[in-house]
Amino acid sequence: QTVNGTSIVDTNGDIRSNADITVAAGDGIFGRATPGPAGSLNGVTGTTFIFGSTAASPQGAPMPSVVVPTIASSGAKSVIDTDPVAARTLVPGDYHFTSLTLGDDAAFTIRGPATVVVDAFTSEDDSSMFVDATAGPVQIYFTGTASFSSNMDMTSSGATARDISLVFSSSNLVTLAANSSLLGTVYAPDAEVRIRRRWEVFGAVTAQKIISCVARVEERF
Repeated sequence: QTVNGTSIVDTNGDIRSNADITVAAGDGIFGRATPGPAGSLNGVTGTTFIFGSTAASPQGAPMPSVVVPTIASSGAKSVIDTDPVAARTLVPGDYHFTSLTLGDDAAFTIRGPATVVVDAFTSEDDSSMFVDATAGPVQIYFTGTASFSSNMDMTSSGATARDISLVFSSSNLVTLAANSSLLGTVYAPDAEVRIRRRWEVFGAVTAQKIISCVARVEERF
């Protein structure tokens, strides 16, 4: 269907916060934008589009603490563009890295079913991450700092948004700045999430606080 001149799948791409939600000119929220009980929706302009209700929730949304799976650590992993494909691909399984770094132009793939715990994540210019959940779900747990370069590409494939989860367990600021077309969900119960230009979420975003800047959120559950 087409809504506000944009071809979308559905109009249930909600964002929800237990505090404020801040949007910007050009944002497209194809669902509801629901601030917390004492929060408000800020930054709406004539070019901001929100399909659904913007009323504050009468009560805070339950946001259970993240339970990070216990997986033996494999230490640090660094991916560079000249690595063989096998070294730039995680096959189905369980992984835990103390750090994961995607170097310049490095193309990294995670194939499901997989559970990945990352204690520190860094991506450099022109790197990319492809999350392939066509054969099973993928959950990525970020337990510490996570830096998504604005020149990074992040894409995914799966049957529904429920198949791919980006989970942030710390209270560190989360800035989603990559060039992204993510079919999946973002969950950060203790953190502020800033969604920057060119980050599209075909799923849902749930965080303690959300600040959006020219983002698009649409449901594909």
